[in-house]
Amino acid sequence: MGWHQILCLLCFHFCLHSSLRFALPFCPLDLHDALLHFKNSFMFDNKATDPCYWYSNNSHYQEPYLVKSYPKTNSWYKGMDCCSWDSVACDGATGNVISLNLTCSWLCVTLHSNGSLFLLHHLRNLNLSHNDFSGSQISSNLSAFATLTHLNLLGSSFSGSVPSEISCLSKLSTSFSGEIPDSIGNMKNLIVLDLENCKFTRHIPLSMWNLNQLQVLWIDGNNFCGVVEFELFTKLKNFRKLFVSQELNLIYNTLEYTILKLEMLGLRSCNLTKLPYFLNSLKRLTYLDLSSNGIGGEIPMWFWGISHDTLETFILSNNLLEGGIQLLNDFTRPLPRSLVKCANLSTLVLSHNEFSDIFLHWLEASQLYTLDLQLNKFHEAIPLPSPVTYYSIASNNITEKIPSLICNTTHIEIIDLSNNGLMGSLPQCLTNFSTYLSVLNLRMNHFEGTILEYFSSRSGLMTLDLSRNQFEGTLPQLLVKCRYLEVLDLNHN
Repeated sequence: MGWHQILCLLCFHFCLHSSLRFALPFCPLDLHDALLHFKNSFMFDNKATDPCYWYSNNSHYQEPYLVKSYPKTNSWYKGMDCCSWDSVACDGATGNVISLNLTCSWLCVTLHSNGSLFLLHHLRNLNLSHNDFSGSQISSNLSAFATLTHLNLLGSSFSGSVPSEISCLSKLSTSFSGEIPDSIGNMKNLIVLDLENCKFTRHIPLSMWNLNQLQVLWIDGNNFCGVVEFELFTKLKNFRKLFVSQELNLIYNTLEYTILKLEMLGLRSCNLTKLPYFLNSLKRLTYLDLSSNGIGGEIPMWFWGISHDTLETFILSNNLLEGGIQLLNDFTRPLPRSLVKCANLSTLVLSHNEFSDIFLHWLEASQLYTLDLQLNKFHEAIPLPSPVTYYSIASNNITEKIPSLICNTTHIEIIDLSNNGLMGSLPQCLTNFSTYLSVLNLRMNHFEGTILEYFSSRSGLMTLDLSRNQFEGTLPQLLVKCRYLEVLDLNHN
């Protein structure tokens, strides 16, 4: 061996030993064994997390993402450093386990307060969502996790009330039931509180209004009793996101309710009968949901100025609203084109109302991707804004032909024109203009002629419903190119 080879070998050993000095520490043996003991207490059942969905916090109205579920603990072996295991994260300096993310992991077990999970004293993030912990109570031993900031037990079948020991957490995402304890008011540093779609009952505790640092509150989808004074929410001046579905007592014609930092507001199923005027003071809204109330009559002129520079999602579905714009003398007229310029509007849902106006004559929204106007009384064909991907005007009174401009919307995914009085033949491009199109629903109209002949081999069509029309002829042979097609309905033609 030459001297230069010996020198290279020495350099290699020096670098190796130097790098080992700065390598990440191994998981401590007691934590390693605690995790293995925790794993061995499980039974695995793929139905425990089927299906498994995830909703982004950035937007409150969107389709859920389907998350891949699998037994994440399969990579946990005795001879391996637990910091390298799937769904385990360790502190870079100490090796202590600080995060355990076992969402959608097929876990089926009853958790006990003396279980080895509670030996992981350094946990900051614990996610056990979308598993089956039926028969498990929320353990008071949560106090063992003194540094825990994120807890997610969503969709995991826990039962019982929330223990007071949970008040040490600064962020909370749960799927509990029972009654919210008064001790929740002790969480003085709480910034985010997510109690959405749980099974909480009785009253919202008054101590909740002591959470002065709270910026995000989801308490919709519960079974609280009684009527809540909306003025209580205005005491928390740092609100950026507020979602409630509880009957509210508010003054409709006042601007005194000031939550100036509010960016997202959901007042779904709050038994509202009018559009509250305080909305006119909100200048930062990106999201507004007033669906499933009893709001009726015409929309007042002031309403169309709400956050028109920032609004992205606007939902007014399942109300009793009618078409037209209400002027000061109670005279109504069609909505003029210049009235609203929603530059950032991406989702507009006005379904299940009584609108009868020529709607898009006023809409100028260059970023619109979701347009849902089904179950109204619109009576003229509505052109598709160019970027739209979801378009539904089902169950209206439209009696025209499909405009050929529909073929300009090359990225559309869902078209639902069903249950109208549309007539004539179909545009030649309709089954071929967009490789993204997955649903085409034209049922219960007066279309006639033959079914379009051309179907692209690149077609992503999954549902084609042409039933209850007046089509004739034979099925096109190229329909076999739609390899993703799952639903084909041609009955009553």
